[in-house]
Order: sequence, then C-alpha cells, then structure tokens
Amino acid sequence: MLAAAAVLDDWAAVIRAGLDQIPARCRLREDVETILALWEDGADYGIACEYIHAQWNERRSHDWCHTNSNAQVVAAALLWGGDAFGQSVARAVMCGFDTDCNGATVGSLWGVMHGVDRIPAAWTGPIRNTLRTGVAGYAEVAVDRLADDIARWAAAQ
Repeated sequence: MLAAAAVLDDWAAVIRAGLDQIPARCRLREDVETILALWEDGADYGIACEYIHAQWNERRSHDWCHTNSNAQVVAAALLWGGDAFGQSVARAVMCGFDTDCNGATVGSLWGVMHGVDRIPAAWTGPIRNTLRTGVAGYAEVAVDRLADDIARWAAAQ
C-alpha cells in the first residue's frame, strides 16, 4: 500500500493494490474487501466501525491486535477520512483496537501519498522535527535526517 500510495491518488485503489499482494482466497482479503464494499454501498463511517466491532471482540487480546481487525480499521479510516490528514488519523484511532499502530499506519500512508509538506503544522509542530528512540546511534535524531538516512540506505540496496 505504501508503494501504491506513492503513485496513486485514490484510497480505494491503494487498498486494492495492497490486496493484490496477498492470496485471492484468504480471510484478510475477504475482511478488507467487506470494508470496501460498505464504502462503495454508501454506508457511513459509524456503520463500518459497528461492523468491525460486531465481527471482533476488542476485549480479547487476540482480536484487539489481530491483523484483520486492524486492517479493516485502517481501510475504513482511509476511505472515510475525507482525504484529510487529521480526520483520517482520528478515524483510525476512534474505531478502537490497536489505536497507536492504526493511527501511525494511516498517517504514514497519507504522508506518502501527499508528501510531508502537506501534513498540517498542528500535527508536525509539536514534535519539533525530533524523534527520541531506543535505537543506538539514534537516541535523539532529527526526523528529516532519519528519513534521509533510510532513503539513502534503501537506494543502496
């Protein structure tokens, strides 16, 4: 989906490109396709979240962190996010389940599609271009420097 987001400008197409990378007959594909079908049928975001919660029990650790439930949340957030960064990330969190991972996944996909400069300053300003990690050599690093390093390492592969 990240690669597709770099070249496509339609969330349904990005999601389908991701689905094309997994077997045609698998539960993950079926679960995400159900979210796409709800969106195509004109259901609202609340209905999509209700559907996900009816299928998965967020109080069970297996369902809470399951790939399928969270892939459904990410798909719903992208489809019903109005292509707005804040609304998309908020919807990834509002539906529940693995909120930090889902919000980060939606934010990264949105950033790849639209570019870092289109992420609203209200979201980027508070971090002051600084990332603090437990990674040796990167305990505190400028986000743009880390992005440049990763891009350089990827290009060298």
